[in-house]
Amino acid sequence: HVVGKEGWHSNEFMSLINFHPKLNVNLFNHGAISDVALSELYLKSDCVLVPSIDEGYGLQIAEGLQNKCDVLVADIEIFREFNLSRNSYFSIKDNGVELKSQILKYINGTLLTFQIKNNNVFSWNDAVKKLMHSLEGN
Repeated sequence: HVVGKEGWHSNEFMSLINFHPKLNVNLFNHGAISDVALSELYLKSDCVLVPSIDEGYGLQIAEGLQNKCDVLVADIEIFREFNLSRNSYFSIKDNGVELKSQILKYINGTLLTFQIKNNNVFSWNDAVKKLMHSLEGN
């Protein structure tokens, strides 16, 4: 399931999805959906995949973890703040080789993605407090 509005420099990727032979069979493109629909999708999911090359926070990771999903994420600095297990990260510098390997291992049940407790997932209220505290210089 692919969720979210089309982003910056995503035309080629979205074309691959929208013209894929498995579209609406094993591959579903939801586009922008409501929070309720997103919550329902998380509850039905086992794993959240976040192959971003750049992010400001990683809301998809936090939401996935809060919904008891495993997560597979790009190995970028901002995602390291979540303190995930080593097997949850994949390189984005190898044209998808490690990503493909991680997905296949996950599907076959040979990739352990147990999450470390206290993985820095916090509420929006906590995030705002943390931001305000950092802006105050304390």
